[in-house]
Amino acid sequence: LKKEMMNFLGVIHGGLILSLADVAFSAASNSDYEPSFALDITCSFFKSSNEGDKLTAFARCVNSTKRTGRYLIEIKNSDKDLIAIFNGTVFRKV
Repeated sequence: LKKEMMNFLGVIHGGLILSLADVAFSAASNSDYEPSFALDITCSFFKSSNEGDKLTAFARCVNSTKRTGRYLIEIKNSDKDLIAIFNGTVFRKV
């Protein structure tokens, strides 16, 4: 994370964490069924991140049907601390 990614409180802007999670969500949901379109997303933030931290998104499918899929994305820092959890539901165009 770079200085220009910080908000006025000096921590990473939540929108950047949400964008990272969304990219992982899209990659995961379209890797097993294509095309998949987002229907719903939620994000909960647990810990702030600081300049110099490296964030990683871990995505997995937690439920899948012919028409929908539910994915859980965890955002962690270099120390493996949980920064945020993102839940997303997709519609699968069959």
